[in-house]
Amino acid sequence: MNMSNRFGAWVAILALGGAGAASGVLADEGGAPHEFHEIMEDLGDHMVGITEGITHEDWIRVAEHAEAVANHPRPPMTERVRIMAFAGTEVAQFKKYDNEVHEAAATLADEAAGGDGSAIITAFGRLQNGCLDCHTTFRSAYREHFLSAAD
Repeated sequence: MNMSNRFGAWVAILALGGAGAASGVLADEGGAPHEFHEIMEDLGDHMVGITEGITHEDWIRVAEHAEAVANHPRPPMTERVRIMAFAGTEVAQFKKYDNEVHEAAATLADEAAGGDGSAIITAFGRLQNGCLDCHTTFRSAYREHFLSAAD
């Protein structure tokens, strides 16, 4: 599977929350997808690593963390199925965000390898905006749907 599809899966998963909430889907049985949560936590750690790398002008560190974001593991199929079912008709928007974030992370890795600080900052801003767009659109409803199922 290519990097775009792998990255798209996690972005799509994040975005799914908004569709379910908008359509009145009841809470899922079984609680929040565990592997997905761990992947998102790891992605957050990599974003911190990128920020620290930029702060210290450690472009190798930035490139390594950006590559990790672009090529993160996918959740197991069982979790992806639950999340896709929840996303419903909003899967296309989720995938759009996923592709944007993947491309931004890959661009950031390339820019960091080149060592141009200004280009690195611009690419990182694009990556952060991609994450924020998806989170703003989907994260709250996703958490509400899956976390309320655990109650």
